Amino acid sequence: MKWPWIMTQRWQHLLYQHYRVDEDELRALLPDELEIDTYDGSAWVSLIPLLMNHVHLRDLVPVPTTNRFPEMNLRTYVHRKGVQGVWFLSIDACSWFSVQIARRAFHIPYYDADMTFTPTADGYHFTSRRPGATADGAGEVHYQADYRPTGTPGLPPADSVHAFLAERYCMYSTSASGKLLRGDISHSPWHIQGAEVSVTDNNVLPAIGLHPLADPVVAYSPGTVAVAWPMCSAG
Repeated sequence: MKWPWIMTQRWQHLLYQHYRVDEDELRALLPDELEIDTYDGSAWVSLIPLLMNHVHLRDLVPVPTTNRFPEMNLRTYVHRKGVQGVWFLSIDACSWFSVQIARRAFHIPYYDADMTFTPTADGYHFTSRRPGATADGAGEVHYQADYRPTGTPGLPPADSVHAFLAERYCMYSTSASGKLLRGDISHSPWHIQGAEVSVTDNNVLPAIGLHPLADPVVAYSPGTVAVAWPMCSAG
């Protein structure tokens, strides 16, 4: 980490939905330089709605209208030369300004979307809609769910699927010229607990040509604070 971190953010009220997917379908969405990181013999993608909070660049105070917003990311798990990380297949956010910054700083597929995050009596109601061409012909990417935490948060067992998919400390992307990039991330270990989920609308995976092989493994995390470093050549 030659350079200082450039951005900090608090990730809150995350709903993890981990899906097994066909490895060939996933392979078609990744650069050749990255290897798919498998667990229990399967390739995985995770769909994660959450609330972003206290988002700001280093040495700058948070801007009230842009530092707190709903977000939903779809990511998969990869490695290069032994370094495990994540590859974002899409990130939707209800913050036009943050989308522009993230696209330029991190070269990831970040999209401005119409989203809501609403606390309920015992959990959260989350919606997202983004118009655009989709592999399933729907003409938009849409998602709606109600979820609530159950049990007590704690560190997941080191050999569990939750630890394997959550404890990632870098992300990969590609520059406009196709160069593979890597950006490091630092955060405290995730505390995970159970979740009850009711999804009433969801085409996020089919929208990019992925078809889940089974129902998702779900979990909830109250969140953590993260800092991110600039993207650099993955070597």
